[in-house]
Amino acid sequence: MTSPDPSWLTAAEAAESAGVDERTFRRWAVEPVATVGGVRYYSVRAILDNRLEAEQRRRPPAATSAAELRRQVDDAEIMLMRHQAERVELANSERRGELVEVERLAQTIGAAGSAVGAVLDSLPGRVRRIVTMSHTDVERVRRVVVEHQNAIAELQIIQAIESTSTSTSTIHRSPTHE
Repeated sequence: MTSPDPSWLTAAEAAESAGVDERTFRRWAVEPVATVGGVRYYSVRAILDNRLEAEQRRRPPAATSAAELRRQVDDAEIMLMRHQAERVELANSERRGELVEVERLAQTIGAAGSAVGAVLDSLPGRVRRIVTMSHTDVERVRRVVVEHQNAIAELQIIQAIESTSTSTSTIHRSPTHE
């Protein structure tokens, strides 16, 4: 199977760079350059040609000068090139380990939470072995630990992340300096 060229855009990426929703982009019926793993990819040239053809069909030829069309093409190319540069920058950041997928982060935090929960579960017994405590006192400690475990369990990492940043599905972290 061929891997997609970094300059190709998915429908969602092309729609975003063109400032329209994905449904509108699909109605444009841009001819895909390739389909890889069931995902259609589009070239910047195919998108621009499609939009220019649509514009020419919509307006009489005399209404749009060649200079104006050239300016529109230039503007569209600049916009799409910026999107491609951003996509490459994000891919490079991901390769360098500067980005973490939200789902992966949530799984890691969940595993850490389980480990912390196990330590907290053993806390009342450990305290009892170190300090002389009555069974009632140990139960009080256990209740406080359980209350805090329940509060931690109610944390929704995905919702917390989405509430702080709704524009991305990745979390930035500083690269480690070794």
